[in-house]
Amino acid sequence: MSISKPPIIFIVDDNPANVKVLTHTLASFGYKTLVAMDGLSGIQKITKSLPDLILLDILMPDLDGFETCQQLKQSEITRDIPIIFMTALASTADKVKGLSLGAVDYITKPFQEEELIARLELHLRLRRLSQDLASQNQQLQIEIAQREKAEEQLQILSKVSEQSPASIMITNMQGNIEYVNPKFEELTGYSLEDVIGQNPRILQSGNTPEQEYTHLWENLTKGQEWYGEFHNKKRDGSLYWELASISPIRNAKNEITHFVAVKEDITLRKQNELELHQQLEREKIVASLTLNIRQSLDLSAILNTAVTELRKTLNVDRILAYQIFADGSGKAVAESVDDQLNKILEIQFPLEIFPREIYQSYIQGKVYLVDDCDLDEITPCLRDFLHSLGVRSKLVAPIIENERLWGLLVAHNHNPHSWQPWESDLFHQVSNQMAIAIFQANLYQQLQVELAEKIQVEKALQVLNQELEDRVAQRTADLKQSELQVQIELIERKQIELQLQKNNEQLALTNIELARATRLKDEFLANMSHELRTPLNAILGMSETLQEEILGKLSDRQKKAITMIENGGQHLLALITDILDLAKIESGKLELHIENIEIKKLCNDSLIFVRQLALKKNIQLIFNISDQLKQPQFAYIQVDELRIRQALINLLTNAVKFTNDGGMVTLEAQISEISHEETQSKFYIDFLVTDTGIGIAQEDVGKMFQTFVQIDSALNRKYAGTGLGLSLVKKIAEMHGGSVDFESELGKGSKFRIRLPYQHDLTANDNLENLSPAMSNKVIDIAARDTPYTVLIAEDDPANIEAMQSYLESRGYKLLLASNGKIAVDMAIAQKPDIILMDIQMPEVDGLTAIKLIRANPEIHNIPIIALTALAMRGDREKCIEAGADEYASKPVRLSKLTVIIQQLLQEIAST
Repeated sequence: MSISKPPIIFIVDDNPANVKVLTHTLASFGYKTLVAMDGLSGIQKITKSLPDLILLDILMPDLDGFETCQQLKQSEITRDIPIIFMTALASTADKVKGLSLGAVDYITKPFQEEELIARLELHLRLRRLSQDLASQNQQLQIEIAQREKAEEQLQILSKVSEQSPASIMITNMQGNIEYVNPKFEELTGYSLEDVIGQNPRILQSGNTPEQEYTHLWENLTKGQEWYGEFHNKKRDGSLYWELASISPIRNAKNEITHFVAVKEDITLRKQNELELHQQLEREKIVASLTLNIRQSLDLSAILNTAVTELRKTLNVDRILAYQIFADGSGKAVAESVDDQLNKILEIQFPLEIFPREIYQSYIQGKVYLVDDCDLDEITPCLRDFLHSLGVRSKLVAPIIENERLWGLLVAHNHNPHSWQPWESDLFHQVSNQMAIAIFQANLYQQLQVELAEKIQVEKALQVLNQELEDRVAQRTADLKQSELQVQIELIERKQIELQLQKNNEQLALTNIELARATRLKDEFLANMSHELRTPLNAILGMSETLQEEILGKLSDRQKKAITMIENGGQHLLALITDILDLAKIESGKLELHIENIEIKKLCNDSLIFVRQLALKKNIQLIFNISDQLKQPQFAYIQVDELRIRQALINLLTNAVKFTNDGGMVTLEAQISEISHEETQSKFYIDFLVTDTGIGIAQEDVGKMFQTFVQIDSALNRKYAGTGLGLSLVKKIAEMHGGSVDFESELGKGSKFRIRLPYQHDLTANDNLENLSPAMSNKVIDIAARDTPYTVLIAEDDPANIEAMQSYLESRGYKLLLASNGKIAVDMAIAQKPDIILMDIQMPEVDGLTAIKLIRANPEIHNIPIIALTALAMRGDREKCIEAGADEYASKPVRLSKLTVIIQQLLQEIAST
């Protein structure tokens, strides 16, 4: 009994990790593997070994996968070996290109083991079937000559054909059908009797190009095998796809007598490819619309761009943006309408067309749609109004900006239209993006007004000073011309001095006004911080509570939705923090808190923030630290940990954002010694962030560190952002006495470097080691007490109360609730809680006053107090600590972090 040899699979991939996984997987299924790490050596080895099938990567140095495939298909020796592409490139264009070069299939990384093996077996089986049939045909020709074995061989071939899972057709030299197997009959609906003597043209649908058939016959008449796809038509008129291999059959004289076609039904695969393509197109549309809307900070441009682009996308008769004012009235502020229809921008919209229940649904963020106003249940007033405009169907999505109903996004059709779910989803996504863009435009407009006022004052001062300098210069020149005018000049100079004194007084008043404007700006930023952070605290707090399933188990879809809510909140928080930090730096009010920080931990903490984003884009994150920085005496640096980590996160986020799927981002930390001519050499710590992204053009280098600027409008449309990140990184580095520079090559990637002067404390390691045992005992066991700890929450925001209450009660705490400072003080005296969480901004009695009252009362002055506030400006923490708070937390605060602070304070009380 002979043992068949295992199929030989040849792997061409420059990634050792990928090769290891593939060889292990294939070996476990009994395949023999051969390997090449690049295209050139792969071609040489394949030519010698002639494997059964080739797995080919695309992204390789020197000779990529496409070029390798093309050369293999041009060779007489290797052209018939099936090639399957395996790559992270998942675009439709890449797949079409690979298949057009002769590949039989395309597998996207990361692959599923079952899919890989199934596809390998399919194509190996097709190859074996083709080879077997060719071999059997040759054998059949020999056996025809040997008449005594002809009948036996015919029976064998008949059984092979009838039992084959592939559709088989045999024609004569003229192309007329002489035989089809049962699989052909099952697939096409034609019986053997129907097609005998017919030409295969009866299957043509008209969708396969004529040149494809010409190429087919050229190959066959030359005695070559043809391999390709047909889009054919069944007997009942339905269409289907086939993957076909057609070979010539020769007689004993090596003359072509027949052709045999072995075909596989690939209709399902084609349908999946089409659905994937349609889904990608819709995602591109949403991304393009969003970028077009977000590329401007001008409100009018945002609205007009949105309605114009959205009408093109949905192919409707009219799109308009309708703004709702505080008194409930409103008007259309932007419109895109078909050229054959009248504009309705000036038409008054009666309030009666907005029923209360529909208006409430808008406030809740729900989409409202009407497929046919003559058939759907709508109010008579609304139906009459739509008829007056000639509208039969409409789609409406709310625009909710900063938690208020700014207006509506409306689509009109003059014919009935059954709105599809994807249309409703896309419409709602665009309305949400418009809300964000409107908020940014309003905020930008406020900042522009303040900036214009400041510039106007500065220009007036410059003009005034220049006039004074010119007058003094003129008078001085005149004094040199004549001694006779000395007395006159002295009098005039006295007058000028008096005027200068008045001007200086005016300048002092102007400086007071500038100081007032700066103070008002700080108050505005503080209020903006409070108004944004307060709802964010509730959103992120409730998201954390839901994620930890405190309120009940969640489905995977619900978990994904909660994660999206938290990511959006964290993104908005980061944006607010960047704006506030930049304002602090520009006004010289940002203070650095210098500490001794471990370099390796600083880098790892920064990488955590971008790891999820990199995973979504299949981007490889690499961290390297020099051996010298691993030594205890060089492992620490004195910096403001929060600010330097913020700078590294900004650079890493940009690197991941501007790197295509499957790329690589590297963070390196190393020490550099730089010699100076007049002083001793100095040491610097270099943090290097390198990516394989899109790179930066030379003409855009000067824009890189400008505030609110991205390198060009095309980039602005594709990559979201405010233009604050790099400016903030540069200013943070300079505040540490360091610098930021970069090098980049368009299309190949960029490398950014933060260079900081090296300062460290040699006793840091000992201090940290001495603190470690104490810190390990900071967490207390709530469940170990007979009675639960009582926490008094002083907070006036119901959403924040709900978030903290659900979380803390799940951790075993007993809660007391107070809606203002006065109630909090009274409850503290009456209930004597174990710890107090005190909001600062509350009605009647604020948090700072309440803290002072508690500390002044001998009965309750020892109760630990944690100050919670949405204010995040300079001096806020010091004010809270000075009033008597034990700890300070800026909203939004992670509830898990807040719980740790509570436990630490309770532990300190328990140990005293």
